[in-house]
Amino acid sequence: MAQTNKKCPYCKELGHSGFYCKSPLKPRKEIPRTAIKQTVKAPVKKKAKKRSYYVKKLDTVFSQYIRQSKSVDGIATCVTCGSQKPWKEMQNGHFYTRGRYGTRWDETNCHIQDAACNVFLKGNYIIYTRYMIDKYGREYVDDLEKKSLTTTKFTTVEIQEMIEKYQRLLTL
Repeated sequence: MAQTNKKCPYCKELGHSGFYCKSPLKPRKEIPRTAIKQTVKAPVKKKAKKRSYYVKKLDTVFSQYIRQSKSVDGIATCVTCGSQKPWKEMQNGHFYTRGRYGTRWDETNCHIQDAACNVFLKGNYIIYTRYMIDKYGREYVDDLEKKSLTTTKFTTVEIQEMIEKYQRLLTL
């Protein structure tokens, strides 16, 4: 900073301009501030849940219903290998895959299987097919196949109604 022969208008000292003066006599400029908006918080709206949420919830409730309703005194038997475990340790095995919405939540398409048969043996379909034909008959299994191949689209309201239905049946 270059020395000047001018006196500071605030502290009356030589050698600096008023711009750099730290005297308490120097007036401070008001810093312009933007107006602070007072926001009124709107009531928080709940986001509408997506259809996939309800499909997943129905899968869970339906699986519990199948495993619980087809068990005896809390013990479930696998339809393909015959192993017995508590129903909570078993799975809901679909004869026709869950990807086919026509039979995804059909009670005659779903039976209790253990994880070894349902997952590792991919449904153990040879024995599962024999079980289905013995229990329901060949014609019914053929009709179930036709039903599984039809294009079916459940609305969200229909899915919610099915959730309520199976939740009621679980509590009985």
